Amino acid sequence: MSDDAESADQLNSSRESGAVIAGRYQIQREIGRGGMATVYLARDIRHDREVALKFIHAEVADGQATERFRREIALLARLQHPHILPLYDSGEWQGALFYVMPFIAGETLRGRIKREGRLPVDEAIRLAREVADALAYAHARDIIHRDIKPENILLSEGHALVGDFGIAHAVSRAGARRLTDAGFAIGTISYMSPEQGSADPIDGRSDLYSLGCVVYEMLSGKVPFSGPTALAILAQRFGEPAASIRQKRPEVPPAVDAAVLKALAPVPANRFQNMTAFASALGSAERASSGTSGRPKIALLWRWTAAVVGLGALAALFFAFKPAPLDPDLYVVLPFVHRANAAPQLLDGDNCQQLLYEAFGRWNGITLVDDMRAHDARARVNAAPLSLKDALRTARSLRAGRMAWGEVWQARGDIAVRGLIYDVRTEKPVKQYTVTLRSDLGDAERRFDELADTLLVPVAASGRATLPASAEGVRGSRSIPALTTYFRAHEALAAWKLDSAEALFREAIDLDPDYPHANYWLAQVMSWRGDADPAEWQPAAQRAVAKASRLSMRDSTLAAALLDMSEGRFSDACAKYEHLRSTRDSLDFTVWYGLGDCRARDTVVVRSASSPSGYKFRSGYESAIRAYTKALTLVPSSHLAFAGIGFERLSVRLFTQSNQVRSGAVDGDSAVWAAFPSLANDTLAFVPYPLAQITVGTVPRPRSTAAAIARNRALLERLASEWTQEFPRSSAAFEALAHSLEIEGRITGSGAPNSSALAALDRARSLATDRADVLRLGVMRTRLLVMTGDFAGARTLADSILGAAAVVTPAEGDVLKALAALTGRVSRTVELQRVEAPSARFLSPANHIVQPPVPVAESALTMLGYVSLGTSADSIEAAKQRVERTVVSYVGIDNREAVREAVLNIPLTLAYPIVPALSLQRAGGNGDYLLDIQRAAAKHDSASVHEQLRAVGRLRALDRPGELSIYLTYQEAWLLLQVGDTAAATRQLDASLTALPALGPYVLDYVQDAAFLVRAMALRSDLAASANDARTAEHWATAVSQLWSGADAPLQDVVTRMRSRASSGAH
Repeated sequence: MSDDAESADQLNSSRESGAVIAGRYQIQREIGRGGMATVYLARDIRHDREVALKFIHAEVADGQATERFRREIALLARLQHPHILPLYDSGEWQGALFYVMPFIAGETLRGRIKREGRLPVDEAIRLAREVADALAYAHARDIIHRDIKPENILLSEGHALVGDFGIAHAVSRAGARRLTDAGFAIGTISYMSPEQGSADPIDGRSDLYSLGCVVYEMLSGKVPFSGPTALAILAQRFGEPAASIRQKRPEVPPAVDAAVLKALAPVPANRFQNMTAFASALGSAERASSGTSGRPKIALLWRWTAAVVGLGALAALFFAFKPAPLDPDLYVVLPFVHRANAAPQLLDGDNCQQLLYEAFGRWNGITLVDDMRAHDARARVNAAPLSLKDALRTARSLRAGRMAWGEVWQARGDIAVRGLIYDVRTEKPVKQYTVTLRSDLGDAERRFDELADTLLVPVAASGRATLPASAEGVRGSRSIPALTTYFRAHEALAAWKLDSAEALFREAIDLDPDYPHANYWLAQVMSWRGDADPAEWQPAAQRAVAKASRLSMRDSTLAAALLDMSEGRFSDACAKYEHLRSTRDSLDFTVWYGLGDCRARDTVVVRSASSPSGYKFRSGYESAIRAYTKALTLVPSSHLAFAGIGFERLSVRLFTQSNQVRSGAVDGDSAVWAAFPSLANDTLAFVPYPLAQITVGTVPRPRSTAAAIARNRALLERLASEWTQEFPRSSAAFEALAHSLEIEGRITGSGAPNSSALAALDRARSLATDRADVLRLGVMRTRLLVMTGDFAGARTLADSILGAAAVVTPAEGDVLKALAALTGRVSRTVELQRVEAPSARFLSPANHIVQPPVPVAESALTMLGYVSLGTSADSIEAAKQRVERTVVSYVGIDNREAVREAVLNIPLTLAYPIVPALSLQRAGGNGDYLLDIQRAAAKHDSASVHEQLRAVGRLRALDRPGELSIYLTYQEAWLLLQVGDTAAATRQLDASLTALPALGPYVLDYVQDAAFLVRAMALRSDLAASANDARTAEHWATAVSQLWSGADAPLQDVVTRMRSRASSGAH
């Protein structure tokens, strides 16, 4: 007997029934054996659960390959996706490598096809898109499956789960040449791409080809290529293309057939270039087919993470047609109920949830579902109060094996709280305890600590959880008003009312400045709002970190990460978030969103020999977007935070605007670098160059910028669509969908809310109840009507909204001011502008934010209103003099010039067509490219004007028509007119006016955009009339007449001229 054979016999005997592997897994029996591994059914002693234990054969991974295999498995174990089954554990036992997954027996896609032959078309498409989504996620992490086939796709509750994910990748990376020597094939011939079968280098498009084969088989019942030998099958791939599926099944929509055949192109360059594109093509085909068939669409309401399948054909041995297993070590704390439906005065069920969650957080070894995910899951249950049945269902949706729940009631002069721990699998309580609190809550935290400690006695007795000594003593606040205010802040936070939550956390801190929890949460909410510089949350983060011993380990780490970000240590912050993600909870919303933030905010530019510019951003933005997306998918109720202006911030975070650049700087250098987005293998990339080079047009915009923006817009739409599915009664979700469809240019359409922005918006308006929401959505509909050319309808709706809002708050004034400008109400525009004066901030030419005294802001905003609407030169000059006087009266001499430049810069820039000499008095700076062009135009230097405008045009070469702010379009057209180039001015105006749907959401966000839109229409009508183009002159004159039909007196000259032209069709 050889040494190898003897060693194998010894190893096999060590794996007999009853053997304990690595001190944790007790083997019950062998359940499968294949070319790369042997699979055993085992019991996980630590967690008392059945698992599939797989040993890699020695001839596959030994010697130097072992350590590489471990590293690859470690990477694969981090895959967390709803349609990927992740690894539980891996290790080495007696020289053999193993890995662990849940034991799940049941049906694969292969079994389904074998039983039914062909799947319904809509189901096949949906399953394909789910698999494509999982593969896109893996490809973004440089992991290729290599063996996509029906045997490796589990069907559970009607959804697809990709199994055997990347094990072949790990083995091949660990020792690819030795696999070939040993006679192992990575992949399956019937589904293998031509390049994979030829042993050529492969990328994600190889998996795409394999998935195309699977989709083909789901729809037709046959693989696209077959033959007597492997070589015969491979040869067919390079010969004739696959036969049309419709030849075998005519009811398959042509678009689906075309998408699958494109995926099966022999040459990778002729396929879809990534999984996202393939999934989108299938999705478009699915929408088209469902629109004609009348069959209901299947909503994706499924959210759970499952477990890993085995190797190759062994997968069927341990697949199960049942939900993902519960994690017995995962606890979720849910809102308590009120006995007799009456809550005590100072403590309700939500407060009990928060206090118990924080008390549990003191313990090491206890894994908690993060509070934002728990709030999100609770929000999806319509029942109130939460019944036991609802609570258990909520816990299962989060895969929590343990649920903390209970009740609270008034007990004479005190408050009684009963807490219970439930085993979610058996639905039985395993521990319960009751505590009594003083009615003034003076001992609330101490009693909830007692409740938590008693409920955790069983797990503490097992040694799996410990209470650090630092957890003793005061945790939160001794101030009862601070504590109750803190409760109210969390109630606002649970509803994603971030403004209210921030204000209440500040109030709690005012009552107790050392309250660590309130300080941590203030910093956290400020970071989520996204409109504050990180330095602004630094004091709160510092106070939280200073009292870190009174916070849970999770919260203290999160506070430290926020402090790192506030002080510019983004890499350190990312390391802390990554530590929490990998060691505590991979499904923590706060952690994933923090990872997105630290990566997105890290704008340090470093040298890179591989970059075309010689430099790169230290942090990749693609990883930031993926982290944000992960967070927003984990907690879809977070969409409530992105209503109104919040959506604009989200849109910017996800880089969906074509005029966005990513800016940064080299450490120790003040020079600004910038980069336009581009795509590299479906990955968002930024190549930084000095901003000065970009500004003058030396560096062209990448050709893939438009594709990058389109990809991100599609991602945003997908997120919003999922939110509407998860929360079908949420006005905010449909508002987000309307915004996402709008920026994709899909404004009009009929049918389902996801068919067009107007349809989604109408659904949002039908669900809105809050006055602010109703107002904002009405303004949005006005904007969409303008974009579709329904100017009369837009004016009618605007009149109705303005008439119903006689008295407004500053927030409402901010929403309504552009509506007043759109309809020519000069006085109302100025009035609404002045309402926001107390909070108005201006940007100085030196790029500094200035918040002037209220009288100064009022006078500057008044001037901006007059300038935007094009009132007389006398009124503009008088308004400018008022600004000068208020600056002298209210601003100290040291700051006077800076404030003056800041508040006058934009009004003077826009005043050029009416008072050019006054306009040229401004200082310029802060991206004011118009100043030099205006100076050239004032000198009638036509060559200089044209050259400068051509340079600006080169920067916009890849923008969609209409994406330039309309007030800049007007200014540039006026400059061209001033140097006699009427034809160029006409082209400039037409580029925007004939592409109204592309103007974007800013048209009714700012007074200058709304006002100059109508002025641009009037100017275009005048130019057409001068050119004897009666049709165009009449068209735009009619638009102006309809929008400004009720305009104030200063605009009546324009209105009269336009009405005359509209009615006569002449000049």
